[in-house]
Amino acid sequence: NMRAFGTKISSNQQRGHELSERMRDGIIGVVESGASTREAAEQFGTSQRNVQRTIKRWNETSSNTSRPRSGRPPVLSHRQRRLLLRIAKRFPKIEYQQL
Repeated sequence: NMRAFGTKISSNQQRGHELSERMRDGIIGVVESGASTREAAEQFGTSQRNVQRTIKRWNETSSNTSRPRSGRPPVLSHRQRRLLLRIAKRFPKIEYQQL
């Protein structure tokens, strides 16, 4: 029971969601092979505007990767957070300053 490329696996995607890099690749390929943006949007289960933005970014930058987000970077790395959680679970009464 194989799915066609670009078929929605689940409908958990939210409105205004970010497209995966794989999905953007598929959209670019379908549109460059002659499909309209509307047809591509229907095929990939996204809005026509999303398809248009993806094509525009591809034409301007020749890249479909996500751009870096603005904002403050995380204070702790993922590894440091895991370590703190492990310590807190092991010693539930430990005080904040002792961590």
